[in-house]
Amino acid sequence: MKNNSDDLYSCFEQLLLCPNSCDRETGETFIHRVVEHYLLCLLDQGHIPTQHLEDLRDDLRAEVVDMFRTKTYGFLTLAEFRKAHRGSKSQRAS
Repeated sequence: MKNNSDDLYSCFEQLLLCPNSCDRETGETFIHRVVEHYLLCLLDQGHIPTQHLEDLRDDLRAEVVDMFRTKTYGFLTLAEFRKAHRGSKSQRAS
């Protein structure tokens, strides 16, 4: 059985490090985007009864906020985190 928490984290990482992401995106906008993207994936698989959708959205948001705070700790903004990450990635490639 696949761990759904791992799927959520994979979605989070993919969107966090996406090279096409907007540098002006705020943390709140990013969190919303992750939650909605993950919910769409779950809905495509048919896993969510509609009466529980809002509760699930709230739970997912809390999880993504925790992931976001942990991952970006030490950076003032999401743009600063992405810039630092892109810089370290290009240094490793050299």
